[in-house]
Amino acid sequence: MPGDREDHLFHAVSKVYRPDARYTPPPSLGAIRRACWREEAFTIDYTDEHGSVTQRSIPPLAIVYTEGRLVVLAWCRLCAASRMFRIDRIVEARRQSGSFRPGRASLLRAYLEALEIADAA
Repeated sequence: MPGDREDHLFHAVSKVYRPDARYTPPPSLGAIRRACWREEAFTIDYTDEHGSVTQRSIPPLAIVYTEGRLVVLAWCRLCAASRMFRIDRIVEARRQSGSFRPGRASLLRAYLEALEIADAA
């Protein structure tokens, strides 16, 4: 193949879009989604950014897609604060008995207000 033709072919191929691997939702996603809807608290084993695993008790408020990741918005009882937990870092999720109904709406409203204040600062 002549040199310039080979160069044209190389540049044509190198500009082809290659999507990332297809997303496979973690097994806990369906259970967490149902827990949000039913207002059921969970105990999760969560791996932080440093690889440490901690156990958290959370009432899940919503699942959102942010910065290329699915996260669950929740009230973390261990930290006594609103937190985002990456769903791909939840090692295990176990449903707790009982419901936190009717607390979800007020907790979610407070969480979103805190985010707005943080964005304004």
